[in-house]
Amino acid sequence: MFNLKKVQDGLTQIFTDIHRVQIKIENVYEINAGWEAHIIGFRLIEGDNFTDLVARIYNGTNASQVAIYEFNVMHNLEKTGYPVAEVYICNPENEPLGTPFIIMEKIPGNSLMDQFIVDPMNQAESLKLFSKLYVDLHKLAPRKIIPVKRKYKTTKGRLNHLFHSYEKNIRLENFPELTPILLWVQKESKIIENVPLCLLHRDFHPGNILFRTNGSPAVIDWTSADIGDFREDLAWTKMLASTFYSESLGDLFLKGYNSEYGKNINNIEYFEVLQILRRLTDFSFSISKGGRIVGMRDDVSKIMLNQKKHYQNVLSRLEKLTNLQVPGIYKIVSS
Repeated sequence: MFNLKKVQDGLTQIFTDIHRVQIKIENVYEINAGWEAHIIGFRLIEGDNFTDLVARIYNGTNASQVAIYEFNVMHNLEKTGYPVAEVYICNPENEPLGTPFIIMEKIPGNSLMDQFIVDPMNQAESLKLFSKLYVDLHKLAPRKIIPVKRKYKTTKGRLNHLFHSYEKNIRLENFPELTPILLWVQKESKIIENVPLCLLHRDFHPGNILFRTNGSPAVIDWTSADIGDFREDLAWTKMLASTFYSESLGDLFLKGYNSEYGKNINNIEYFEVLQILRRLTDFSFSISKGGRIVGMRDDVSKIMLNQKKHYQNVLSRLEKLTNLQVPGIYKIVSS
């Protein structure tokens, strides 16, 4: 159980030091079970005034770098006018909460995913908003947003960068079952054409789009943002929707993006296999090494194992697209 009393005491200290008057922190609670961070809601009270805020509290051996990275990405996005939650404080040190964190605006409304599920009659309107936010994201100048330089400048360069990373990790961590998937994406990459690289969210789905009380949207969860081929993003979204909900929902998101984008999208199934490799690599590392080692919550392996049906669907999708199987992972998620 996350120590909310320690968080409350730490936040009280932080804001008292900033405001130089006694501050009260109340209504401290954990909002959800995110993979990379604990998301803590709280109320800041100063005299008769109060503000509801959120603390994203990071885990893992690289938590300090992740806190700084996400804060800078969101701050840079805010400067462009792209709709994100406003960020206020970045603390890359372990004290006073015991681990690095950022403080940001609390978005009080429902998510766009709630609208898709609860209000299917207005699904077309929800899809239009989702697709516009997605395409607008990919139109931004990525090197003005990402605070770290990338050596690659083309799709081919990006793919080679990913291949090298997967190859190194699979070898070092001894996950030979994932090697056939890596070999498949390496071989099939010969047919993939270069497209202009763009800003990637890398976990863009309707659950990460929240609404303020005035109805304006805000895209959250930028820890994995990067520069790459827009089809990586799109294939990840399609894969998540297809394996958590239904293939028809995954196809709907792809159709909506295609309509907003206005051009043909080639080789999306190739990029879906690439994202399946990413998903299964994260799963293998977290189960065998623990969440902290891979920069996630300590208990992320428990969260993953509570999503066995999702992983069964991911493996089925992999087999459908490539005829490849991963018996070791299938055994874990079928037990």
